[in-house]
Amino acid sequence: MRLPMDAIRPSPKNHPKRNRTMENQFNRHHGARSRTFLPGQAVWAKDYRNGKEKWTQGHIVRRSGKVIYDVDVQSSIWVRHANQLRHSYLPKRQSNDIPLNILLDTFELPQSVPAACRKQNKAKKDGPTRRSQRRRKPTSVLQVDPQQTSYRHHLQRGGVRWSKRDNP
Repeated sequence: MRLPMDAIRPSPKNHPKRNRTMENQFNRHHGARSRTFLPGQAVWAKDYRNGKEKWTQGHIVRRSGKVIYDVDVQSSIWVRHANQLRHSYLPKRQSNDIPLNILLDTFELPQSVPAACRKQNKAKKDGPTRRSQRRRKPTSVLQVDPQQTSYRHHLQRGGVRWSKRDNP
């Protein structure tokens, strides 16, 4: 309830203060750690390519938000959450790749690549298509019968198969 005195001297806003003691206790109990990274710092970034989770070395380019970072990994920029980054105590990896034409000149090899090698490399990249060896039963159409009380089918070994209409 507002009184005329409130117009002269407004009441202070009740902002709840952070309970640092409780926050620290919670973080200790649940193992939460503050993760901050600096630009140029070496990190391991989670790599989700090829359907496998692995870690790839990179370095922080900049911080985009409170916990979002831009990471330079193999000459491309990835955006990662701080939980998807780990500190790296290794120096940034140096690329030891030597251009193919220098290797070919050094060992006096022909410059052209045989067609068989090209086909083999393409097959490795794409890989054979994997198919399931499971035998599939043909689907059966549900015949709706208003007089039928249930669509359960009793199997030979005591199991029960439910039709899609009668799922519990």
